[in-house]
Amino acid sequence: MTALTKAGRAYRFRAEFRPPSRPAFRRQHRGAEAIMSLPTESREEAIKRLNTSASDLEARTARQISHEAAGQAAAGQAWKILADLFGGVFVGLAIGFGIDRFAGTTPWGIIGGVLLGFAVSVWMAWRTAQRLMAEAKQYGEPQSVPFDDDEDQGV
Repeated sequence: MTALTKAGRAYRFRAEFRPPSRPAFRRQHRGAEAIMSLPTESREEAIKRLNTSASDLEARTARQISHEAAGQAAAGQAWKILADLFGGVFVGLAIGFGIDRFAGTTPWGIIGGVLLGFAVSVWMAWRTAQRLMAEAKQYGEPQSVPFDDDEDQGV
């Protein structure tokens, strides 16, 4: 039987391969049996323990978003919708200008391109708004922020 072994920087084949003996393996993995052996528990107890561990892990790793970060994310989405609206019109304008240039239909290519670009940009903005509303429904109704009375008093 041949085996591939590493000798220095090069690999070489060794004709006689002998797997490690069982006592050597047991010495390497001495604590594994102690770690893996749990006291016998019922299936319901194990599921309850795992659910508790999973909920604790989820609570620790949940992203806490500050009000400032949420506001910045909302502003970013608003800028994306605005860019979709303007970008669609400008792309339609460019396509219409190109059609006018090559086909020789002077005003109609630009008019059609602008109208088509506007329609596409409104559709893209509507799709983005639908996606944002679906994400908002996952988090439930927004909670109102209490007013800060200190600002009114000038403190």
